[in-house]
Amino acid sequence: MMIMNPSWNAAYLFSQTIDAAQRETGASPQVSETYTSQGILLVMSVIEQGFWRRSLVERRCSEAFLNKMHGKEVVSWADLKAEHEREIGTLKVKPKEHWPIHLESDPLNTAVWVRAEGERPGIPFAITHMPTVLPSVAQYSDKKEQEWAGTVNTRIGFGEGQYAYTAKSGEPVRVGLPEGLEKAPEPPVGVPVQMNRPITVRIARQSKTMTGPYIELEASASGQWTVDISMSDSVPASSKGQIELSVLGKEVGSQKQVEVLGVKTEFAYEKIPVGFDRAGVFAAAWSPQGSP
Repeated sequence: MMIMNPSWNAAYLFSQTIDAAQRETGASPQVSETYTSQGILLVMSVIEQGFWRRSLVERRCSEAFLNKMHGKEVVSWADLKAEHEREIGTLKVKPKEHWPIHLESDPLNTAVWVRAEGERPGIPFAITHMPTVLPSVAQYSDKKEQEWAGTVNTRIGFGEGQYAYTAKSGEPVRVGLPEGLEKAPEPPVGVPVQMNRPITVRIARQSKTMTGPYIELEASASGQWTVDISMSDSVPASSKGQIELSVLGKEVGSQKQVEVLGVKTEFAYEKIPVGFDRAGVFAAAWSPQGSP
């Protein structure tokens, strides 16, 4: 992955299936649910003052809302937020993230953190798989395939844990060709071709322990996904995979552990022709048919 553009915005349609379980205290009953959701992730990216900065805004939407967006000249931020809150409001296990989330890293993304004055706090684990968050940028090589390793510092509950990951790039793949021409030696003259380079990111299962004044947490994480990077502008074009987190908790001095949080997410993201600015989101040129 290479970051070439100093400034760009991108919109992604996402779909996900989530298995979630939560227990507020050791004595509380476990609340669990499995559900599917979809929506739009908006990413604003800029390289300035020696840092790669991006802001992410997730807006979960019903299928009906997404269908109504098509053909609208503008969808207001207020309407998107209200729809997101309606979707979240129906859940038993509600996500903890508050949007937007502002991230910052060095230009090669070897370390990424939440942007904060004078601090570099870890990122919420729940966004680790989202476009632009991982992996780090591979050093230039003329090899068709590369492998490299990195770490990401994540925030889980009251603590932070650093997880190692590996990344492997594959050979470029043609996309957008008519059916039957994907593997042609050369594309037909006049047919536009987009080349994407797939990168597979893997977090092998790891556990981290975080101790507070009264409780000790053991957070186990794993995941694997493939992100396709456009070779024309170095912007993520799509990604698909799964990520999992299990957090066990116990009172300090106790031997009894209970699962206080468990989340497994299968997801897909696809870049879509939707623009946005302070006025709202412009989706007139986009049709939600064929969502990921």
